[in-house]
Amino acid sequence: MRRFIERVTGYWLYKSRYLPIGADFRVDLERLDFTPRVIFDVGANVGQTYRRFRHDFPKARIYCFEPAAASYAELSRLLSHDSLAVAIRLAFGREAGEAVMHTHPEWNVLNTLRPELATSQDSELVPVSTIDEYGIEPIDLLKIDTEGFEIPVLEGAADALSRGVIRAVLAEVGFGRANQRNTYFGDVAELLSKSEHVFHGLYDVTHYADGKQGSFANALFLHRSVVSGVSTTWA
Repeated sequence: MRRFIERVTGYWLYKSRYLPIGADFRVDLERLDFTPRVIFDVGANVGQTYRRFRHDFPKARIYCFEPAAASYAELSRLLSHDSLAVAIRLAFGREAGEAVMHTHPEWNVLNTLRPELATSQDSELVPVSTIDEYGIEPIDLLKIDTEGFEIPVLEGAADALSRGVIRAVLAEVGFGRANQRNTYFGDVAELLSKSEHVFHGLYDVTHYADGKQGSFANALFLHRSVVSGVSTTWA
């Protein structure tokens, strides 16, 4: 019956307990008996990841940070009827202040704080803080999608990371030095290893169409307190 359904529908059928790590983010956390209650969505854009988090974690308090004015306005409208979510016009980095965000008038997913990655002449001044200074903790899940600015965000959270009050980090990463738009996986892994956050799985692996920059994905790192005593082999 299973093979028949797979052949007719085109879908593979698995019991959730047998799914490989990386197939389903929510299932992977459930296996660890870990349900995020406080989520920081850094680089929220217009709420793409927020939608997924709200579906998977309906009781979570979600803080969505988006510094670009136009994206923030759209994000605010999306969150306006969610009493457990809030949109904040703010970027995070290694120090507080202001920074120039290079924006794209049509493709807001290309907005970046890194001038070498600018794809248009448009820009705006945005407020910047650090996660350590922001002061909300614990943070069960810190998601970062900042177009190559992941390391400064993590450096600005050094104290919270070292104390283990950030329990999980989901960061967009690339897998080759030629890929300048996505922070190199090895750099993120090395930085997080200092605070005893260990790599757990990859999600949403995507390959660049031109083939020159390789691929990128969302990498999940968990603090040792989350995975301590739990097997990560599902057989």
